[in-house]
Amino acid sequence: MSTAVIDTCTLINLKNIKRIDLIDYLHYYLITTVYVVIEINRGSDSTKKFFRTLESTNKIQHIKLSIDDLIDMANIPKNKKRLSNPELSCFVKAKNLGCITFTDDKKAIKYLSQHLRIENVKGISDIIGEAYLENYIGDSEVIEFIRVLKENRFILPEDYYENLASKKLMKHIAVD
Repeated sequence: MSTAVIDTCTLINLKNIKRIDLIDYLHYYLITTVYVVIEINRGSDSTKKFFRTLESTNKIQHIKLSIDDLIDMANIPKNKKRLSNPELSCFVKAKNLGCITFTDDKKAIKYLSQHLRIENVKGISDIIGEAYLENYIGDSEVIEFIRVLKENRFILPEDYYENLASKKLMKHIAVD
């Protein structure tokens, strides 16, 4: 099982595609920070309900930030675009634990990669891709997820499905 510190944006994308089971199938253990919990509590009722369901079924755990985490956060130069504490806390906690960061915030990834040694960052596209390549979900589900994410203002690259299908075909050919 791989541990992943999840940010609000990826959590919301999982809620939107209605497939938290992908996390179970791919054997991820989700944790998050107090800043993400605060952001969720300020968010929509559906996101709060989704998060509470994850908590009550032990699919996500809140992890405390250590003094070292807080010092690392304070040492990151402030960004003009106002990098949020939820994003920053997830990256710092994942770095200090040596685990995966789940986020879909490309600006945060780009900015923080200049200031932190970021090892392993994944987003909803990676989660969908892993599940597809492992044959847990099929073509129609990937296409539906792309549509739902787009309706919710998260747009994957135009050739996302074609690239994923190509990888799956290459994987199949390599196995045979």
